[in-house]
Amino acid sequence: MPWLPRARSNPPVRPPHTHIESHLSVMNESTAPSTAGLLRTAGRAVVRAIRAVIWWFNSILGGNDYQRYVQHLQLRHPDASVPSERDYWRDRHDAAARNPANRCC
Repeated sequence: MPWLPRARSNPPVRPPHTHIESHLSVMNESTAPSTAGLLRTAGRAVVRAIRAVIWWFNSILGGNDYQRYVQHLQLRHPDASVPSERDYWRDRHDAAARNPANRCC
């Protein structure tokens, strides 16, 4: 009996990789998703994280203390004179030297 093809209307079954390749061949630079937006978003997140770490270290080391002190004086003691930043730090370090119990080292 000779081999005879079956009469079916179903298309031949293709292996899965040819189906994916057909989709990839249709994609080009204009239809592919842009990674620039993702990179930009990731870059902004990294910059925000770095700024948060810098702010944290600055707060721990007392970088904002003078500004907070000036705000406190203006709010609570409006008639008091505001010292210069240099005077503020000198007085603060002198007070720390006089009272070593408030230091860690």
